[in-house]
Amino acid sequence: MAFEKASPSRASVESEDYHFGSLSKLEEQSLLIQANEPRYEFTPPPSPTLPPAQPTAFLDGVRGIAAFLVFLHHFAPNFYFEEHHHGFGQKDPNTNETWHHFASLPFIRIFYTGGDAAVALFFVLSGYVLTVVPLTKIIHMTREGGGTREGWRTVVKSILSAVIRRPIRLYLPAFLVSITYAALRHTVFGPLTAFPELQPSVGAEISSCAHEFVKFFNPFQRHGINRVWFSYGVVVWTIPIELKGSMLVFLLTALYAFASQSRFYRKLYFLQLIALSILLLLLNQWTMSLFVAGMVLALCDILGLHFTSLSIPLPLINRRRHSSSSSKVWIHFTRLLNHIYLIAGFYLLTQPSHKSSVNYSLYTPGWHFLTKLIPKTYLTESGVVNWFDPEYFRFWTSIGGVLTLYALLRITWCQRAFATRVPMYLGKISFALYLTHVTVLIVTEPFVLRITGQWFDGSPMGERWYDDKVYLPEWGYMGLNVRYFGCMAMQLSVCLMVAHMVTILFDWPALRLAHKVAQILRLSNGIKSKPARSDVFIAAPAKREDLYEEKTRGRRLA
Repeated sequence: MAFEKASPSRASVESEDYHFGSLSKLEEQSLLIQANEPRYEFTPPPSPTLPPAQPTAFLDGVRGIAAFLVFLHHFAPNFYFEEHHHGFGQKDPNTNETWHHFASLPFIRIFYTGGDAAVALFFVLSGYVLTVVPLTKIIHMTREGGGTREGWRTVVKSILSAVIRRPIRLYLPAFLVSITYAALRHTVFGPLTAFPELQPSVGAEISSCAHEFVKFFNPFQRHGINRVWFSYGVVVWTIPIELKGSMLVFLLTALYAFASQSRFYRKLYFLQLIALSILLLLLNQWTMSLFVAGMVLALCDILGLHFTSLSIPLPLINRRRHSSSSSKVWIHFTRLLNHIYLIAGFYLLTQPSHKSSVNYSLYTPGWHFLTKLIPKTYLTESGVVNWFDPEYFRFWTSIGGVLTLYALLRITWCQRAFATRVPMYLGKISFALYLTHVTVLIVTEPFVLRITGQWFDGSPMGERWYDDKVYLPEWGYMGLNVRYFGCMAMQLSVCLMVAHMVTILFDWPALRLAHKVAQILRLSNGIKSKPARSDVFIAAPAKREDLYEEKTRGRRLA
């Protein structure tokens, strides 16, 4: 047992190097600070089965599970085409046909069509993690009377370092994976796809890939799944958006440093950030809206602000004016409201989504009214969405992503679940898993589907000696049958092995290179290898009775 310094809020202590991606631990010890006065609490020793972790290390697990949902999103169509995209109880207004599949149930459907929900979580997580450390440093200095010149210089260097490292961190692994994919197309393991057009030689293929990469990843153009596609990696459309969103929140963080000199301007800037996020969302700029929303959540955690205070009478907020019995009521109400936010956010993340028609959501019970509330900027005049028009489901999935992350930052049992070994490992390799899973699925799909009996008639490959050699029957409902899980286990195992190797060969070297460049430019204190266990900051959770103190302190200092 030991006495540990308690964290005054659930603010993250991760570094800026984050994509779907990577919550890097490099240089984090130089950025750890306490936003409020230190408190000491008696805490038990950490569990012998799990190493000591960061207070928000569970976010690694969140992005790991999100990357796994993207894998499932691209795996399921091999079995059910578009059937699982229908809403549960959806009724066709023309034919009166209805769909009642298990895979289409609310909440359950995220394990079959959760790719869109995962993207929303990726962006809001990036906005949170990229800004929480510099914002905490800024607020800490303003509370100390404005801070020293050296302190502000450290903040500026931290932001500039993040700006320099971010493109390397995002683009270099994606480039190396794309080049590898281009080379593999000329081997026996090459994907059997007609798109892009096969070049006459390996050198010409790599040259074509590099040329298209430079053209596609130009940040000064509009990106999106309905905009420009990268032929050698259809899922990487999110990476240029990650870069632009990162630069936006870095700029907003720098502006907050100027506004933080006055309490009035701090409050005004906080409200302006909320308004900016809402405005961007209404204008169908949902990607940038999520980054700004992540920054807002970071400020809420640092300042001790909670959405629950908007629903509570003023006497309940001030602990000094209330009895201990009412304090317990407030604590239980806060818990209840946080779980309501979690359920509501999870429900919005599982909106019936299909890029061919808004009717998938409009005629699903429980979604008719919510679909009517979607802004017109997300719909065409006829109400039908095609591949070159906005995606109607991005509105509610964006709101769902923000509510879900807000709740996860405050519900301890969810944090413990995401901090277990499997989600944390998935988080460790999540960037590589995201970049490589489609390629692995394309390469392994012909073999795995044929040996299990899933291959469809009329294949241009003809018959093979290994057809039905490991035949798996289709016992069970849609999404729960034996063949589905057997094929998923085979392909997922290959995806995890490839992602692990890519993490070691491409992801970590890119991270070290980014820090090396920042060090050469004297924007970094140097490169640190894996942090020792003794170096890891352990923050004990605050006692329930201190919730009021944190709230009132955050309001006074804000």
